[in-house]
Amino acid sequence: MIKSGILIALAGMAFSLIFLAILMSNWSKIRQAKIIKGESERYERLASEAVEVQREILQKQKHLAKDLAEMKERLASIEKILKEVE
Repeated sequence: MIKSGILIALAGMAFSLIFLAILMSNWSKIRQAKIIKGESERYERLASEAVEVQREILQKQKHLAKDLAEMKERLASIEKILKEVE
């Protein structure tokens, strides 16, 4: 009788340990998935910000190119005036 009680107790502990191991494994997988999701969202946000910065840089480059073209035109007209004065 005592032996069967011990066997039942050991079987219950073994079942509990197996259940706990499965539970911990699943919890670990869920935690890992949340971490990966968070990193993915962070990289997506970073990529979006990078694209926005690139757009701003392109607009500024276009503006600088326009200003440079105007300066070249003015310089050419000043050179023309200076040649006429000579």
